[in-house]
Amino acid sequence: MKAAKRVCRKLERQYNRTGLTVHQDMYKHERNQLHLMRQKAKDSYYNWKIEATSNQKDLVRLIASISGSSPVQSLPQSSDRKALADRFAEFFVVIIDNIRNAVEYITPESLPVYQHLEIQQPPPSSAYSQNRTLINSWEV
Repeated sequence: MKAAKRVCRKLERQYNRTGLTVHQDMYKHERNQLHLMRQKAKDSYYNWKIEATSNQKDLVRLIASISGSSPVQSLPQSSDRKALADRFAEFFVVIIDNIRNAVEYITPESLPVYQHLEIQQPPPSSAYSQNRTLINSWEV
């Protein structure tokens, strides 16, 4: 690649000195060839880097470094890890409580689908009775 750069610069100086279109064409051709050579070298380097990554985390870091973007922080900033874990736990406890409270007030009669249906308990089968007896004996 170093020799190709040298030839390209030599042709560029020759074109700038003479201004002839033949020298311009020679320079453009060599410049385009050098560009393709650089692109192939770059492609092979990054293909090698991607194939050398051992896991997805390293791959994400590599892509972030190639694209010039900084990795996205997935967790909020916190100096105390315990406090952060407690905030997450509290968030999910509140969510679960809200769901439980909403479900408490739902009855089959309040749902529009069940207004015309009569809901009955299925009769216990003999298998059900045997399983219930077995379960009750374990609870002792």
